[in-house]
Amino acid sequence: MSVEGAQLPMMILILAALLAAGVIMTLWRRVKTLAAANASLSMQSLQYETAMQLTQDVVYEWTAADSRLSRASRIAKIFGSAPVYDDCQESLFQQKKIHPDDERKAREAIRELTEGTGRAVSELRLLDTSGRYVWYRNSMTAVRDENGKLVKVLGVIANINEEKLRLQIIEDSAKKDPLTKLLNKAVTEEMVTLQLGPPDARCALFIVDIDNFKSVNDTLGHLYGDAALSEIARALSGIFRDTDVVGRIGGDEFLVCMTNVPGRDIVAAKAGKVLAAVRRSYCKDGVVCEISASIGVSCFPADDKTYAGLVDKADRALYYIKQHGKNSFAFYEDVRGSAQPHDAGAVQRRREIPSGVPQQNFREHIADYMLR
Repeated sequence: MSVEGAQLPMMILILAALLAAGVIMTLWRRVKTLAAANASLSMQSLQYETAMQLTQDVVYEWTAADSRLSRASRIAKIFGSAPVYDDCQESLFQQKKIHPDDERKAREAIRELTEGTGRAVSELRLLDTSGRYVWYRNSMTAVRDENGKLVKVLGVIANINEEKLRLQIIEDSAKKDPLTKLLNKAVTEEMVTLQLGPPDARCALFIVDIDNFKSVNDTLGHLYGDAALSEIARALSGIFRDTDVVGRIGGDEFLVCMTNVPGRDIVAAKAGKVLAAVRRSYCKDGVVCEISASIGVSCFPADDKTYAGLVDKADRALYYIKQHGKNSFAFYEDVRGSAQPHDAGAVQRRREIPSGVPQQNFREHIADYMLR
C-alpha cells in the first residue's frame, strides 16, 4: 500500500474526530445556554414570588377560552376560596362577591376590556372573608393573538379601602355644617330638590327658627349659643328618619324635608316633637334665657312644586307663628289667608351662619370651648 493510501484512513479518522468534537462542543454550548435560561427563569420566578410576598396587591391571569382564573395565590385572602376558579367571571356575580351597586361598573369594565380599548380600570366593593364589602381597584389588560382574538387577561387588584374612606370623610366634611354636623345650606337645597323629583313624591318641608336665640348669645355668650345649636341639631337628627333631609340653613334656622309623607297627622306629630325638644332654658350667674321653636310647614306638591316655592310658603307660615306668640307650628295651607304679605327677599337675607371664626362641633371640641 502506498503512503498516500495509508494516510487516507487516518485523515478520515481525524476529520471524524474533529466533527464529533464540534458536535460535542455545540451540544455543550446548548446545554450551558439552557442551564443559564433555566437559572434565569428560576431567578425570575423567585423574584416574582418575593415581589408577591412583599405586595398586598393580587396579580392574576384569566384565560378567555375557558374563563379560568389562575396565578392568583393571594386571591383567596379576599374571597376565602381556592386560588383557581372555573368560569370565574360569572361566578363572581352569582356568588355576590361584587357589591350589588357596583355590578354594573364591573360589567362595563369587562365590555371595555373585551370589546373596546383592551384596558380597563374599575373601583369596586368586593366581599372579603370577614363578610364585609371592601373597596378595591381592579386594573386589567387584554392579551390578543396575531389575529386580534382575545387570549387572556392580566390583572392587578389593589386594596384602596383606606383611600376611599379618607375621601369619603373629606366629601362628608365639605357637605356638612362644621358646628352641627348637619347638611350645610347648599347641600340641603340639592338634597331636597332630588326628593321632589319623583312624580309620586309626597313631602313636607319644615323651616325651624329658634326663638330668642340672640339673647343666649348676647347674654350668656357664644359658648352657650354653640352648645344650644349643637344639641338642637342632635335632637332633630334623632326625631327624623335617615331618609329625611335635615340641614342648617341660617345662624339659628334649620330646614327639614320629610319624605314619603302619608298624611298631615304624621307631620303635625313630628312638629310637636320638635317643639318639645327645642324648648329649654340656660342659666349663668343667675341670668336665665329660654329658647323655643317656631315652625312653618309647606307640603309638596299641594303648596308648591319647587324648592324655592316650598321654602317661601314655609317662611310665610313661620312668619305667622312669629307674629302670634311663637313656640308653635303652622301649615301654610291653614294660614295663607291670614299671614301678612311675605317679603320675597327674606330667604336671601335671613341671618347667615357666621363666617369670621370657624365653628366647631361642641361635643367633639368641648375642651376647646371650656378653655376659652
